Amino acid sequence: MNVKKYKLNYRLAIFDMDGVITETRKTHEKAWKKSFDAFIEHWNTENNKLIDKFILPDDYESYVDGRTRKNGVITFLKSRNIQLPEGEKDDTTLDTVNGICNRKNKLFLEILKNEGIKLFEDSLRLIKTLKKNDVLIGLATSSKNSSHILRKLKIHNLFDFILDGNDIDKLGLNSKPESDIFLRIAECLNIKFSKCLVFEDSYEALHMVNKHKPYKAIGLDRSEGMIMKKKFSPLKVFSNLDDAVLLKKELKIL
Repeated sequence: MNVKKYKLNYRLAIFDMDGVITETRKTHEKAWKKSFDAFIEHWNTENNKLIDKFILPDDYESYVDGRTRKNGVITFLKSRNIQLPEGEKDDTTLDTVNGICNRKNKLFLEILKNEGIKLFEDSLRLIKTLKKNDVLIGLATSSKNSSHILRKLKIHNLFDFILDGNDIDKLGLNSKPESDIFLRIAECLNIKFSKCLVFEDSYEALHMVNKHKPYKAIGLDRSEGMIMKKKFSPLKVFSNLDDAVLLKKELKIL
């Protein structure tokens, strides 16, 4: 990608992290699958029930993707007509929301340690091009491990503003798929949302963002599956951020 100056009609690009910048979506899926399946097995035994286990990718996309850990647990359990107490913050049992959250996070960190963290190079190229064209870069992620991941990859300094799952809790924001985190980044950088690009791999979050009329709401489906393309419709969806149509027609930088 040739880097040169363009006259752009947007001033801020806000990226999701998992599945957009980092190849951590599969890691999350694996950790959630193990955690929820262990819970369902425990629940079925304790209550003499036969509740369906966690289904990939459907349950991940519908109930977990983009949400904070706690909201992901609550939303998934609600889909199975199950309600649990919140529990103590350091709980690790299968009988509380916090217990499932903590077990999932432990599994996630173990998988990261064993398998490493990978970066999508197309996202890195696009961010660098946008920065050289004076576009500010924001990161909107529900992950509470974002600082660890970004510093491990040595890309923390690429972002002008970061809001993550820790900030969502601290500031009392609604987690994705609600748009609070995107709107707050634009507000903090004093940029109108109509001058913002948003890149998301959660179709639910992107549709919610689009209601606030950003400059562009761009979907990313790296699986190139027709089902996801239909879910993103009528919004634009691409399989990678090197796509010539995306760069030339949507972003005007080619």
